Order: sequence, then structure tokens, then C-alpha cells
Amino acid sequence: MSTSTNAFAGQLIATGAPAFAALTVEALFERRPSCRGRYQPNAEANWKRNIESRLADLAAALIAGHDTLFIDQVEWAKAAFAARAGDDSIHDLRESLIAMADVLERELPSAQGSRSSAIVRRAIDRLDSAPEYVPSRLHADTPHGRLAAKYLLSILEGDRHAAAELVLSAARGTDPDLVRPSVLEIFESVLLPVQHELGRMWQMNETSVGEEHFATSTTQMVVSLLYPFHQRKPRNGFTVVAGSVDGNAHEIGVRMLADLLEADGWRVIFLGASVPAEDWAQAAHDFGANLIAVSASLATQIPDIIRTVRAARGIGKAPPRILVGGAAFAGGNRDSWRSTGADGFAHDLRSGLSEAARLVGMRSSAGQGT
Repeated sequence: MSTSTNAFAGQLIATGAPAFAALTVEALFERRPSCRGRYQPNAEANWKRNIESRLADLAAALIAGHDTLFIDQVEWAKAAFAARAGDDSIHDLRESLIAMADVLERELPSAQGSRSSAIVRRAIDRLDSAPEYVPSRLHADTPHGRLAAKYLLSILEGDRHAAAELVLSAARGTDPDLVRPSVLEIFESVLLPVQHELGRMWQMNETSVGEEHFATSTTQMVVSLLYPFHQRKPRNGFTVVAGSVDGNAHEIGVRMLADLLEADGWRVIFLGASVPAEDWAQAAHDFGANLIAVSASLATQIPDIIRTVRAARGIGKAPPRILVGGAAFAGGNRDSWRSTGADGFAHDLRSGLSEAARLVGMRSSAGQGT
């Protein structure tokens, strides 16, 4: 199937998602009437919202040309459904996907309908082998792991002062259980694992939206408090514009990378969260950027990455190089970054430092001493 067919199918689904979702809900309730009764109140609205989310994932997968972007999201949804509504809900999810595939095959033009429904049916086939429970990857069997566990516990107890002091004690070298870590080590071995654990807990219905937001705001504060602890190198003459793509409210990971790049000698223009494509291009032009570092957290944001890359390519005769990263490219989706047209990909903070240096032709210490 051609790239243009995929992209056109994705655009049709993105544009028609509300109508396709309504038709899918109608078909679902006919196939499985219990889906109306077991999800009250507002079963129709709840299912429509859920299916629109699945359609957005599918549209992004088609536009990016990577089926796994959709299939992985369906596997994620299986665990979330099981955690919130029990094993019967997995059958409901399956029936909703079958109904979605039927609607798309019927309503879209032949080539686009066949392609779209085929991806959905591949996801259905993967449901049986997908796990219903996602275990924690936060292990307190190392000094960094124990610090991460204590930090998370303080957050869940609502004590951000205690959480911050735990991390600052390590940064000062006054934690008796730790050899004084660099800021990079704190980021990658304490703060980011806790953020990943919070995402897992939300998926498994073990924490609330309020708790997750409180935890994220606490970690944002701690990242700011660690700013003076970076060991800084002389300016290297390069400028990077960094932030999150339009629609991405998550900025912790790329904020950490921005702070590390600044410590490594870069001039950093940090734009924060949810930056529209045109504003990336304008900022890169205004500040004479050599590099753009842009993060996406969801597969549905990959089309926005593509728009950002296209806008940045139009800057003068020597446009900046473009580095992408974030959870949108995690797991089996890692190679999907190539479809964005970017020049490089960062799968973690260390690779972000080394890739940034490589893209502008500079050697890097990959964050040593930061």
C-alpha cells in the first residue's frame, strides 16, 4: 500500500472521526447490547469518546506509516480496561474494534477502507497475547531505586517538601546511602523512573488524575531546584530551541534535556509545552538556532511533529537540524521517528546529548559531569 494511500486514509479518519465513532457505537450496541447497560450513566457518550481516541491513534499510525503505533495503543487499552472494569470489558473492547473495522471498511473509499480495517484487525488478533496487568519496573534494590521509591512515596503522601529534600540531599552529597550522583544520574535513575511508574499506575487505575498532576508539578519543581547543581562547560557557540510539540502538555523529559544541553555549553531557548509548528520555525529563525529538539508523548502527536519539521525546513538556506524524541516513539514504535522527516532521534537523555552534538558536527561528552 502506497504512502499516499496511508496518509489519505489517516486524514479521512481524522476528519471524520466523530461520525465514524457514532456509527461504531451504534454497531457495537447492536452486536453487544450489554455495552450499553454496563457503562451507564452516559454509555453512548463514553463509548463515543473512547472510540474517537482509538480512531485518532489509527489516523496517526496511517499518517506515520507505522501500524504498531495503533496496535501498541490497543494493547495499552486492554490493560486499562481490565483494571477499570474487569475481564468482561476486554470482550467489550474487542467487539468495539470489530465494529470499528466494519464501519471503516464500509464508509471509506475501497483502498483506504481495506487498509484501515486491516490494521484494526491485526490489533484484534494481538489482544489475546497482550497482558492484562503491567507490573512495576521501579525496583528498590539499588541506591538509586531506593531513592526513587522514597521520592514517590513522599509524593503520594502529599509532601512535596519532603520529596524535594530527598533529591536535593543526594545532589548535595549528603545522602549517606549514595555516592554523590550527577544531575544526569538523578534525572535518569530517579525522576524519570518515577514519572514512568506514575504513568503505569494511572493505566492500572492505581492513582488518580489529581495525584498524577501533583506528582508531575512536584517533579517540575525539583528539576528547577536542581538547575544550580549542573557542572557547566564554556559556551560552544551552538543554539538549540527545545520544547514539546503542539498538543503535548508533557515537558519534563525535554526540559531535562534542555538543562543538560545548557550545562554542556549550548545556548538553550526552551519554549515549554504545546508549541505550534509555525512558532517553532519562528523561534528557530529569530534565535538563529542550529538545532530544534522537539518531544511528543503520544502517537497522535506524530502528525504534529511532521508539520513542525516541514515548517522548520522552510527557514532560509541553512535550516536547523531537527532532533525528535519522547514516549510517542517508545517500544516497538522507535523507528517511526524516520517518518517525521527529522534528522535524528533521542531514546533517552544520554542519546539526546550525543545526537545533538552529532547533528551539528560537534563532539560531546554525553553529559559526563552534568
